[in-house]
Order: sequence, then C-alpha cells, then structure tokens
Amino acid sequence: MVNPEVIRHGRYVPPKVLNNEFFTRANPHQSYLGHDKDGNPIFAQDLVELDNAKILKITGGIRERRCAAPDERGVDLVKKAFDTTDFDPLDLGGIIVSTVTHDNALSFPAVACRIQEYLDARNVNFTQDMLAPEGGGFSCAFSHARSRVKETRMSHLVVGLPVLSEIVPYEKIRSNPFAMADEVRVILPDLTVVSYDPDFPAETLGGIIVGNTSDRNGSVASLEIQRKIGASNAVYLEDVAAACSGFTHALDRGARIVAETGKNVLVAGVETLTKIVSYREGCRPGDPLNSLRGEEPGDVNADLFGDGCGFVILGPTENSRKGILATEFRSDVFAPNEGDMRGVDLIYLDKQGFLRMPGGSQVRKRAVRGMIDLAHKVVGKADLTKDDVSLYCPHQFNGDGLASLARRIDPRPNIVYVNIQVTANMSSATGAYAFSEAQDSPYGDNKRVGEGDLVVLMDIGAGLAGGAVAVRL
Repeated sequence: MVNPEVIRHGRYVPPKVLNNEFFTRANPHQSYLGHDKDGNPIFAQDLVELDNAKILKITGGIRERRCAAPDERGVDLVKKAFDTTDFDPLDLGGIIVSTVTHDNALSFPAVACRIQEYLDARNVNFTQDMLAPEGGGFSCAFSHARSRVKETRMSHLVVGLPVLSEIVPYEKIRSNPFAMADEVRVILPDLTVVSYDPDFPAETLGGIIVGNTSDRNGSVASLEIQRKIGASNAVYLEDVAAACSGFTHALDRGARIVAETGKNVLVAGVETLTKIVSYREGCRPGDPLNSLRGEEPGDVNADLFGDGCGFVILGPTENSRKGILATEFRSDVFAPNEGDMRGVDLIYLDKQGFLRMPGGSQVRKRAVRGMIDLAHKVVGKADLTKDDVSLYCPHQFNGDGLASLARRIDPRPNIVYVNIQVTANMSSATGAYAFSEAQDSPYGDNKRVGEGDLVVLMDIGAGLAGGAVAVRL
C-alpha cells in the first residue's frame, strides 16, 4: 500500500516588512461592524487610534508582517520558494495550491459552506471549493468526493459551477447557492451516482465539494505555477479554496493523489492578503500601498494579516507508519454547543473585494476549541496518543488565541509552534510556512522537528471549516 510522505519542503516571504509603525502612521482606523442590505460597509462611530502597544495587545504580539510588491502575485511567491529546493520539476505529477487571493478571490467562505447552511445539512464535516483549468472543476471535485466517500462511507454532494466573471454577491449565494450550478450530483456510500433531488435527505450527507472551472481572470494558480517552474509532467492541477483551513484540505487532496497514482505532488499554501485588506477605505483592492491614497480611515483589522507561502512535496512510500497517517475535518455552520451560525458572517469577502472580519472574538474562541478537538481526533484516528506528538503546528490566527490553545492542548513546553509575531496571519500559508520552518530553522524558542517526529497540523477558517493532518517525518 502506497502512503504519501513529505520528501521536500520550502517557504518564502516577500522582503518588504510592514512594522507596527506603518499602522500608527495611518491613524485613525475604523471598526467594521458589517454591511447594509446593499452590501455597503457599516463602521462603528468611534475611530480607533493605534500605537505599538495597542497593536501588540489586539493581535497577541504581532510586530511585523510581510507585504508583496504591487506587481508580485502569489504564484511568484511559490516560484521563489520552489527555487530554493533541488527537486526536479519534471518529477512532479501534480500541483495542488491552497489560496483565496490568486488575482483576488471570488467568494469566501467557500460556496460549499453556504450550501451546507442552505440545506440544513448538520452532519457534513467536510466543505471545500476547488478550481481547475479547462472546464475541469467539476471532474476534480467529483474525483475528490469519490475518494472521500470510499473512506468515510458517507454520501457527498458535488456541485459544478460555471466560470465566474465577477465577485459573487454573498446574499445571492446564501439565498440559493444552486442557482448558478451547472451540475449537481450525489455520490452515495456504495459509490452509486445520482442526480440531486431537493427531497434528498440532507442529514445523510458527510461532505460537500464545489468545483469551479476558473477564477474571474481566467487563470488557475496551479496551472500558472506549473508553467513558471517547468513542471510539464504535472497532470493534476487544482486550486483549493477553504480560506485559513486551506492547507490541510490541500494536503488531504494531495495525499489521495499520491496514494492512488504513486506520483509526486507539490502542495502549497500561498496568500497575498495585503492586497485584499482595507488600509484605507475608498481604495481598490489589489494595491498593498493603498494606505497612502485612501479617502477614509482603514479597517482596524488590517494589521493582523500578511503575505507569504510554504509548500511540501509529497511522494510515495511503502512505510505505512511514515508520512500522512490521518486527516480529520469539520464544518461548523452548526457548531455543537456553540450556537447556530446560520446567517452569521464572521469572516468574508465583501462586494468591494475586501476581507472583512466583524466577528473576530467569536472566531478566536471557536478556533481554539475547534483546533484542539481536531488535533485530538486526528491523533486518535492514527491509533496514537498525544504523548506521541512531537509538535502541534496550528494556524497562526492570533497570538493570545495560540497561547490559550497551548495551555489547553498539552502541558509540555514548546509543544505548540508559534511564529505569528513576525509573519502575522497569512491564512492558508501560515501552516505551510510554519511546518517548513520547524524542520530547519525554527523561530525563537520553537523546537526543531526531524526524522521520526510526529507533527499535527490543524487549522480553522472562514465558514467555519477546519482540518487536521497527522504527519510522521
């Protein structure tokens, strides 16, 4: 039996640093509360004056974050990271990229999360959007769903969307996410495929995967990376859109391709969030220096985010106790004991294309509980105990939240990797970057991991969707 193991890793952040002084020079800032019926932003009346101490307190210790150049895109970051390895790109059979910022995202949370909400599908624990070139979005989603049905023995809904030419209004997705669909199928536990019927029992669904042909600029990050690095033999080219939980979802997809084909697969998490946060209102997304030209105060949450990427290359091994041992996922639209989240927008892309996070404090609480739960479950799924874990590598979402997670998940010192102080929150790139960094030059007091160590990666993002992966190096 073929098992996917990590055979290479790498990372890259842009050289430009935005320290906390950058945000104090841009004072004052606004607290985003939500949007009106037309999608226009609503802010608190009182403006916020930031200084270094206040930023450190709000973010839990972030001192700096990296910023891509105006003409630098996520695919460029991956190319620079890949160039640091000695791996022959012709030996790659696939490229899976987790990102919501490739030429700006179309929608997040994932459309799959909104379909779960729309159907009241309370037993779904896996939601993911996928993009692929040349009309392949639905087939990629179908292939992934079929693989997951084989493992979970639960029905999965597969939805195909057409090429989208503009940012999808969030209210349109919520009111009827099927309105845009080209194809809707259900893969049953016995692998029978049926057309979706509105009377289908939603409580029997275990996953929802949406396949989209392309993004609004007609490009797919994985396809562009294939061309940039010269990986002409890579036939599996897919983008995963699951926001901050994207890297674990991408690892799951990459691992299944390796197990089924024996090919090497590049799995990357990359984001250029500085292009979609509002440093100044009245500017267009896409300009990381828009704080210099804005008309109104910017979003106070802008100081939380940064740019960067990380990757692994998965290859086949016959050692069943090495590599990716288990994966675990959850989708918290109906979070047990935490309240019904239907109609609640905690993190999303607004109609102007800016990242908004009006529910930051709720997200932090759910992220801590959710990632601890995912970590314990994935370790148990691998037939191991927490004493076997060498390092937990969580999504770097907030410094205080990470400190709370570390206190609750395991009493051992330095068992949780934290580098948010100098990377900030890079969404799906944080786990990939930290996982690579921990293997050769860990930041600060973090421990180094190597051959034989068990690392648990876990994340939670918009939706709220989350994942965990247990990896033996």
